[in-house]
Amino acid sequence: MFLDEIGEMSPYLQAKLLRFLSDGSFRRVGGEREVKVDVRILSATHRDLEKMVSDGGFREDLFYRLNVLNLEVPPLRGAARTSCCWRGTSCARPARRFSACSATWRRTPIRRCWPTAGRATCASCRT
Repeated sequence: MFLDEIGEMSPYLQAKLLRFLSDGSFRRVGGEREVKVDVRILSATHRDLEKMVSDGGFREDLFYRLNVLNLEVPPLRGAARTSCCWRGTSCARPARRFSACSATWRRTPIRRCWPTAGRATCASCRT
């Protein structure tokens, strides 16, 4: 499950999410029984959560529960030449073709970084 802008969550929702993460169950809106699920959480925010924890704006226990692997990705604005490392992230393709597409992406010259390069290369993977 992907949670975008997790730093914007209210304290009430943070408590609900922490409860969900601890026991893996939730109750649907209007539901009478709890549903148990097994999910993985991927979250993103532009805020400094460590600072929010120290200021009391984000729950410390939820922060440590979510902060298993921390990736800091620099903003892509103004980084047109380095954005090629992100190529292929929007390429939706079946898993059985992954290795063929990966090989195609590795052969693609770095200089070919324009908006349609991803779609063109993905189209070549389908053939």
